[in-house]
Amino acid sequence: MRTNRYSFFVVSDLPFRLTNFVISLIDFLLVIRFFFKLFGANAAAPFTAWLYQGTSVLLFPFRAIFSPVQLPQGGVIEWSILVAILAYSIIGYLIGELLAIFIDRPEITKEVVIDDALDEMDA
Repeated sequence: MRTNRYSFFVVSDLPFRLTNFVISLIDFLLVIRFFFKLFGANAAAPFTAWLYQGTSVLLFPFRAIFSPVQLPQGGVIEWSILVAILAYSIIGYLIGELLAIFIDRPEITKEVVIDDALDEMDA
């Protein structure tokens, strides 16, 4: 007799997955912005302008913490971006921990027993 185990998507995982997705997306956009600024990307390019405009809201609370460093090749090291990435990652972790306190995440596994007669048919 053969036993197979299958795991299914649990609805109570949705808040965890959604939180991880949103925080990962924010961090990803901020990392791209950091490297665009570092390498002096053209701010007039449509994608770069969209990225800078969209992430400026995320950076607002961190703007005055550190002064940006201007590089000789035209790039800029914006320390506030790195602080924002760290802060949003910590916030995402804390939200996940709070969700774990309030939402029970049972492990759902279903066992399926396959009859030996099926095994003999395969042979």
